[in-house]
Amino acid sequence: MEIFNYLLAHNLDILVYTFFVLGMLVEGLLFALTVIFLISVGSVPAVPSLLCVLFGAMLEQWLLYYTGKRLANFPRVSLWVNKIAGRFDKHIENRTTHVFVISKFIYGVHRAILIRTGMLNLPMKQFVRASIISVVFWLAVIGLLSYSFSEYLFKFIHYSRFVDVLPFVMIIFFLLVERVAGKYLQRWL
Repeated sequence: MEIFNYLLAHNLDILVYTFFVLGMLVEGLLFALTVIFLISVGSVPAVPSLLCVLFGAMLEQWLLYYTGKRLANFPRVSLWVNKIAGRFDKHIENRTTHVFVISKFIYGVHRAILIRTGMLNLPMKQFVRASIISVVFWLAVIGLLSYSFSEYLFKFIHYSRFVDVLPFVMIIFFLLVERVAGKYLQRWL
């Protein structure tokens, strides 16, 4: 948190926001949780930070889609994508938004589905519409949960000796919730 305060105090906002966008490309869930926590404690402004997180998530979707378009020419490289997401081809073509929203909560499947979408040459308009809806819905759910739990975190600080462990426990809790939700939602695909 100190680094963000330093960068913001020295008018280096662009570095903070660039870090947010790049962080979403690497690991979306944990980074979104972190940014929303930083918003809840007042370390970063809410609107530009959320817009950067949204932009980073959309950029990731777009890059994976175009990666899939390029991988269609390399069958040996795309074998793992076909193994994970090949069984969803009919659903991707017919119910793209539905598949994107549900797969966003299933760890390890969403990126393969995005790459497979590119391999199937899904129309860009259909991809963008489904992508926007899934990212906004995912960020709303993750954001509300993260913001709500960060409020409780500050209430527990006064009662806990293990304050340093609480953020770690919260991240583990969110990962477990996502895993359980993913297993439940996987039945709908």
